[in-house]
Amino acid sequence: MTTPSDSNNDKPLDAPESSPETTPEAAPEQAVNEPIAADIKPIMRSNPIADLYRVDIPVELDAEPVAKSTRQWPWFILAFIATILVIAQSLWLSQQFWLQQPLVRSVLTPALDRIGYTLNRPILDNAWEVTSLSLSSEPSSSTVWHLDAVLTNRARILQPWPALQVSLRDWQNSLVGRRTISAADYLPAGLSAQFAPKALIASDQPVRIRVSVVLEPGSDGRYPIFEQAELKAQP
Repeated sequence: MTTPSDSNNDKPLDAPESSPETTPEAAPEQAVNEPIAADIKPIMRSNPIADLYRVDIPVELDAEPVAKSTRQWPWFILAFIATILVIAQSLWLSQQFWLQQPLVRSVLTPALDRIGYTLNRPILDNAWEVTSLSLSSEPSSSTVWHLDAVLTNRARILQPWPALQVSLRDWQNSLVGRRTISAADYLPAGLSAQFAPKALIASDQPVRIRVSVVLEPGSDGRYPIFEQAELKAQP
């Protein structure tokens, strides 16, 4: 006869839980798997540009140059004198141009008059213009011819009366005769004093003149035959 106690005694007993053995090999394996936050340090990347400012570079300052004791002012004076001479020479060589400028003459003339100096007046080659030229013969003589023309000063300054050169040419344009006439010979009588032969004539004031030419016979006794006449102003 069996009792409950006996039946419990007959039941196989469970083996006691055995604790895992820790061997020397297992301990490091557990340490590798567990994170160790205390031993990890952040890695800082270096900045090359910022590192340049942190590099200590030795700098050597040059000593201030000592001012030279040599004096250079004589060279400046010589250069200034040379410049003045070049300008004066240029003005002297171009005085023909400057003296025919009305503004220059109006400024220099009063100043030079105070010291008793007369400003030179250039006589220009192409100042006078001859226009309206016509040729006619004397009714009572076949050897006297008249040249009528208008003289005008085209320069910007006062000019004296020019000398007039009369040239006669034949039908082949060959020169037959030539003569130069002064202002006292071709200016008409009765002109005012401002148009006198010795007067200075202002610009753009036309004056009508007449030049008379008397033909003279040649060595053979014949008078020259011409087809045209020229009248040119001479300085």
